[in-house]
Amino acid sequence: MKRYNGMKLLALVCGIMVLFAFSSCHDGNDDDNVTEETVIFFFPYSGLESQIDNNINDIKKAVEDIGGLGDKRLVVIKSVGRAKVNIFELVWNGNECTESIVSEGFNTDFSSYDEEGSTTCLSQLLGIARCNAPADSYSLIVGSHGSAWLPAGISLSDISSKHAPRINKAFGTAGVDGQISNESLANAVKKAGMHFGYIFFDACLMANVETIYEYRDVCDFFIGSASETMAYGAPYRVVLKDLLMHDYAGFAGHYVSFYENSNTPYATISVVRTSFLNDLSTVVRELNNMTQMGDDDEGAKAVQCYDGMEPHLFYDFLDWVEYKGEGCDYIVEEIRTLVSKMIVASKHTPTIYSSLPKTQKIPLDKYCGFSTSCPTQNALVSGMHERTAWYADTK
Repeated sequence: MKRYNGMKLLALVCGIMVLFAFSSCHDGNDDDNVTEETVIFFFPYSGLESQIDNNINDIKKAVEDIGGLGDKRLVVIKSVGRAKVNIFELVWNGNECTESIVSEGFNTDFSSYDEEGSTTCLSQLLGIARCNAPADSYSLIVGSHGSAWLPAGISLSDISSKHAPRINKAFGTAGVDGQISNESLANAVKKAGMHFGYIFFDACLMANVETIYEYRDVCDFFIGSASETMAYGAPYRVVLKDLLMHDYAGFAGHYVSFYENSNTPYATISVVRTSFLNDLSTVVRELNNMTQMGDDDEGAKAVQCYDGMEPHLFYDFLDWVEYKGEGCDYIVEEIRTLVSKMIVASKHTPTIYSSLPKTQKIPLDKYCGFSTSCPTQNALVSGMHERTAWYADTK
């Protein structure tokens, strides 16, 4: 009871601070201070801090290469240890890109929050970024570890039956403490009164239909990788200009080309239009109601996978549909058409990398742009997948 009350108190304090921040924002902004777009970079604690520092340096170099930001602004929310963040703006001074501090040592001890507390604190962070860099539109880039729809508090590398199923789905730290659920972030965006042009998860496995579905109401485009992402992350020096211009084809091409010419030639990336997700769930529900095959028979093993686990957790969405929908050609074709409308841009290397459970290379023969976990027979996540909104809306 003491821990529960403490979490509620943290949520209350954060809520009061959010209201104060929004009130100050409303009173202090004028039309002359509003730019075309603000891109918010969110780097929660992940254990990837040296790589994140490299990412920020690459972003600065990209701004210098471009020769400034024009009518765009970049705000960075970066972890400092497990429980605090610094917030700063990347500013072009005519010669170089520098950091302008907005807030230092802001408390973000997500391991101490329940779902409500996490939502409130995330909403406050977004509100601070919005108030300090008001714009006509906003986009969000999250750089961290990713575990798709899997519950917060579950480690991909140590999935075990000892973990009780929970509703939360996670990204963030590689450990189980301080992970942030997809629901918390999506609800925080709504609570902050914001909507993003795109949300880009620079993280493993997040281009997953169960995951993307959680963000369908808070962004126009979802960007992510269906496979594991190398620790270097997005090559911001070569793709930042594409992101600022919303040139998604250029972004995907430059992203994968960078990795093809590196010593770790493994990458998938896709840009998904979210407006068709409700239509997709309706048609997939029709498919599920017409056929029972595909969820529990041996044939599912032939579907293209994105991980090395046994049984697998992540499969190519369209390859699964074509397998499951054998004999339901008109529904499969309807789903193909929807997916083609959803995928704005996608690229991949011929082979992808998986460290789960051990290092291996997986040939990528089928790739539609995002994965699904619908066919999984992995007993260690039994009962978890059924708690996703995607599963509820397609069964």
